[in-house]
Amino acid sequence: MAPPLHMFDQALAVAVLWPLQERHIPPENAVRRAVHSLLYNNVTEGIIMAIIVCNTIIMLFAHHGMNNEWKMAIDYTNIIVTGVFVVEMVLK
Repeated sequence: MAPPLHMFDQALAVAVLWPLQERHIPPENAVRRAVHSLLYNNVTEGIIMAIIVCNTIIMLFAHHGMNNEWKMAIDYTNIIVTGVFVVEMVLK
């Protein structure tokens, strides 16, 4: 027997429409709460999304036969972006 349709509507509302602040309850520890408020807000997520988009655009510049300056610039950019993502992952 299939579950009622309203259960799917409730699951959709919880998964998609529930605000980010309510999905992630801040911890009680002061340091963890500060890191939580830094990471789980719209500004930080917008910055991370902008970094992803910029990195994607920079990776589009890679091509066969490019000079060493471009290769070094792309490599350093990838290292920096990877570092940002590692820091975000460790803090989360």
